[in-house]
Amino acid sequence: WITELNPTQPILSCWDENNATQINDHHQYSLPWNAEKNEVFANFSGRMKGGIVTEAGARWYPGYEDAGNPLTVIDWLSKLRMNPNALFVPGVMINWEVMVSNSNTRWHWGSAEDSSEPAIPWHQHIYPDGSPVSYTEAATIRRYISEQSSYPDIFFLESFLNSNPNPNSDERYLTLSHAGSNSSNVFKTPVVSQNQVLLEAAIRPMDGAERVEIYLLYNNSDRGVLVSVDVSTTMLEVSSSESESVQFNLSVRENGLLPGAWNLIRVRLTCQEIEVWMNPMVTDVYPDGIPMPGEKNRRIIALPPILKLRSDCSGYDALSANVVAKTGTWDLDYLSILKPILYGESFTP
Repeated sequence: WITELNPTQPILSCWDENNATQINDHHQYSLPWNAEKNEVFANFSGRMKGGIVTEAGARWYPGYEDAGNPLTVIDWLSKLRMNPNALFVPGVMINWEVMVSNSNTRWHWGSAEDSSEPAIPWHQHIYPDGSPVSYTEAATIRRYISEQSSYPDIFFLESFLNSNPNPNSDERYLTLSHAGSNSSNVFKTPVVSQNQVLLEAAIRPMDGAERVEIYLLYNNSDRGVLVSVDVSTTMLEVSSSESESVQFNLSVRENGLLPGAWNLIRVRLTCQEIEVWMNPMVTDVYPDGIPMPGEKNRRIIALPPILKLRSDCSGYDALSANVVAKTGTWDLDYLSILKPILYGESFTP
């Protein structure tokens, strides 16, 4: 019936190429993304006037196959910009919605009722206080939109999506392990000319994993910050050259540390303070409980760190990061070093 109205704009009807549409409306829940051969480019009928991906960027979820997280989506789009065989670069709706909220899409659609909070939301981008689910994803999306090869908020980023030829934007990650003569248990970043940063990484404890250590070292020295995660004790610990260590038992949190799953860790280092987050939850910003639909707004606090420690970076003007798998096997999905800017704000209705 829409065709009979003779609209001036192209007709879109989901999903994919079909007899009722002129725009290929594609949903991507599989890997790889297949460059210009992705389903969004299909035009067997010759009627398609373009394409758009209206569902994409679902993060990895325990028990389900990876569908290509937001970093993989941006990798695919960035490669299409340079691909002479791509007829166009499609628009993409990354995740179902912006806010981490009561719609519950932070869980996989196959999750059982009363499932625990996920380590990392399956969908959604921003907590109610304004903090991104991933500062790395947020900065990467801003860089893509700006069409800049470099971006001032990103001092260093390794997603491993291009560590080997990967024209089809398949999933890639680094495995750190003591097993085998060709394996390595250490990942090192280059030195960045900054002494105040925000480091973020996604880590996955696998076979025999017990302890991983993340170092932020000043000026190629042994001085700096050490953050460690211990699976056997579920302890998160941070220490520095200038102060004693502090610990937190992750087992008291609903999603504290999940073996076999991706876990997000974030470290903000300034000249006054070290702050550490591990698997933030939407409940963290609602100290009085999450308001249900129809209820009055409740106060929101800026996403609080799990650990804080005094810091002093005076006399230093550069740093680097090392990730060390002390025991067993750990996967590293990405690691970024960003500007130490936080976007979370408290709000009282």
